[in-house]
Amino acid sequence: VRRELIRAAKTRGLERLDRLCDELHYHAISARVMRDAAELWARARRDGHPAAHARDLAATAPAGSVIVATTNVAHLERYVDAAVWTDI
Repeated sequence: VRRELIRAAKTRGLERLDRLCDELHYHAISARVMRDAAELWARARRDGHPAAHARDLAATAPAGSVIVATTNVAHLERYVDAAVWTDI
C-alpha cells in the first residue's frame, strides 16, 4: 500500500496509513515465513491462479485471527481473511 501511495504522491493517504500503522500490532516476518510464502505463491501459479507477490503472501503466516490489510483482496483472500485497508 505504502509504495503505491508514494508512487501516486498521495500525501493524505500516507498520513492516514501512518495513523493506522500507529494503532496496529505487527508480526515479524522471518526467513522461514518468506520461504513458506514462496511455496504458496508457486502452488497458486501452478494451479492457474493469479497470486500476489510472495512477500505479500508472507502476511498470511501469522497464526491466530488476523485480517490482512491490502489493495489486493482478490489474490490474498484464498489464503487468509483480507480486506481493503481503507475499509478496516
